[in-house]
Amino acid sequence: MSKILSPEEIEEALSGLSGWKVEDQKLTKTYKRRDFADAVSFIVALGFVCEKHNHHPGLANVWNKVSLEITTHDAGDQLTEKDFALAKGIDEVA
Repeated sequence: MSKILSPEEIEEALSGLSGWKVEDQKLTKTYKRRDFADAVSFIVALGFVCEKHNHHPGLANVWNKVSLEITTHDAGDQLTEKDFALAKGIDEVA
């Protein structure tokens, strides 16, 4: 099981990410893409990143917006280093 991060560790990890925030104990971000086709292409690219990390976020798509929620299920839906590593990987493909 992954180590649950303290509030201080979460703040420190957030400082290394752009545009991510914590809402309801989840790491969240919404990406705005050019159009629907670009949003769907982005989701496909995310799939490969998520598989590489063996970590799978909640995601939603409304036209050109892709919203993500990341939490570690095997840690009781708390935030762990695994969540922040995935967020960095997602930002790299964004």
